[in-house]
Amino acid sequence: MEGNTPREVKILQDTLRPHPRIINLISYNVGKSGELDTYYDYHAGGDLQHHLQPQTGASEGFIWHVFREMAEALAYLHCGYVRSDPNKSGKMPHKWRPIVHCDLKPDNIFLSAPPTTENPTPDIILGDFGLAVFDQEISGHGAPDYQPPEYPHNTPAADVWALGATIHQMAHGHVPVNYVMPEGYRGTRREWVTDPYSKRVEPLPGGYSEALNRNMMDCLRIRADERVAAYDLLRHIRRDGPRGG
Repeated sequence: MEGNTPREVKILQDTLRPHPRIINLISYNVGKSGELDTYYDYHAGGDLQHHLQPQTGASEGFIWHVFREMAEALAYLHCGYVRSDPNKSGKMPHKWRPIVHCDLKPDNIFLSAPPTTENPTPDIILGDFGLAVFDQEISGHGAPDYQPPEYPHNTPAADVWALGATIHQMAHGHVPVNYVMPEGYRGTRREWVTDPYSKRVEPLPGGYSEALNRNMMDCLRIRADERVAAYDLLRHIRRDGPRGG
């Protein structure tokens, strides 16, 4: 809560302006016992989880599309970057309080419409801001499989790792985690999955370009201070990816 306003509502309605990569909150209601009901725009394509192809991997073109549009969402959340005109480089405000999503994963990434032959790249929208915080605030954490090695710190670098993990999953069929706990490990599965030693980042398999692999690997650097920032990632994707972004 921020005063009498739920943090999710404060972020989506009071802090962020309408943005094509951020889900639109239509209205909300706080019940008598404090439960929050939220109402959002409908996205006919459903969530990205339902479009993954774990056996074969997604096409390179579709991965670049998701990568670029989610990098654009994070560049806005982390530094206020807005690309108001596709023919211009965009702009960033002089003062911006970074917002960390904390739960970026395929279940929380939505497609405006199902991909079709006529429209293979529908708009991609980041949703579910229930765990989002302003930078350095304490919050709960989302799916452990997408958490970075520096867990449980809430920083923009953690969102970048989660995006890299999503790209890793789109190509490999799994996130960069070794789920086999070491013999004698005394913690829970969740504790192991969020342990830095459980991280297993794999280069993209043959058939994907070196440029796509390099940009994914920049997101999945073990040290947070060596990980690419969202705005720089967006610039690199626009430079290296297919034309039209």
